[in-house]
Amino acid sequence: MQIRARDLYDLHDNFIYLSAHFPGNSLRKNYFLAACFLFYPEVDLDQVNLNCQYGGKIGIGDSYMHDYLSGSKILRLHAILHDAAGYVKTHYGMGPGYSYVIRFPGNSCFIGHVTGLTFCMYMKIIQRTIFHLLEC
Repeated sequence: MQIRARDLYDLHDNFIYLSAHFPGNSLRKNYFLAACFLFYPEVDLDQVNLNCQYGGKIGIGDSYMHDYLSGSKILRLHAILHDAAGYVKTHYGMGPGYSYVIRFPGNSCFIGHVTGLTFCMYMKIIQRTIFHLLEC
């Protein structure tokens, strides 16, 4: 499943549901879990919650980049979708992989950044209603 603008409504609905089940998590973490579920509904969210402490953070792992760049909702949304799509593809062999916007052979992190950031900027500029719905 490649992500489309309307899928962000489902992402938000999943986030609301998961926030009740994982009340101790940050908004970022629950959006990451919601994105994992969006890309692959059979994902074991309890396992993902335990294994992916830094899922959805900007940068690799617990990078300092998150502290400096987390003011950008575009980057926060992209990090959540990018990490979730990559995780689901790597651990379950399902979903689009890091390139969550367009089909691309393999699981290219670089192409995923280019296309994902473009998608998130499009959402910010053109699909403002959906973009502002997200709390991430």
